[in-house]
Amino acid sequence: MGIGSASGDNKAAKAAREAISSPLLEVSIQGAKGILFNITSGKDLTMKDVSEAADVISKTADPDANIIFGTTIDESMTDEIKLTVIATGFDSAFGDNAVYSRSTIRPQYIQQTPQSVNDSNSIGDTQVEPLEVVKTQSMTKLEPSEEKQDENSYREKLLEEDEFDVPAFLRQKKN
Repeated sequence: MGIGSASGDNKAAKAAREAISSPLLEVSIQGAKGILFNITSGKDLTMKDVSEAADVISKTADPDANIIFGTTIDESMTDEIKLTVIATGFDSAFGDNAVYSRSTIRPQYIQQTPQSVNDSNSIGDTQVEPLEVVKTQSMTKLEPSEEKQDENSYREKLLEEDEFDVPAFLRQKKN
């Protein structure tokens, strides 16, 4: 499984290249016989974008690979594509024919200036009301009711007389 994202010119091809060389992939998708990929983009997604991504992916996969794609429209995305690739059907995924992907992860540093705090949104001097003190009362110990005692004696009687505690084959030997 690999994930890639890109924006700008040739965004679909860039996202596809990034997805097939993703550090999430244990092995390269080279030679995969089954590939599923999904493109998430805004309303500006075109069939040309889908075709570009499919071309990049199909050139890497097995020539007879079964490639299935899907699209998701996310209206909040503009001029951006996120592509997810799942590859299966390797002859020998971890054998001699496996081509391991060599990717390095580098953090992206984004420099932002802190936004000023708006005075109308600040908490300011908040008044806290004191908590009400709850008085505790001592509770008297309740004695078991007669009904409860009757129930307990009934349970004890059942336990004493329960013939099913002894397996059937042993009961038959007694008789």
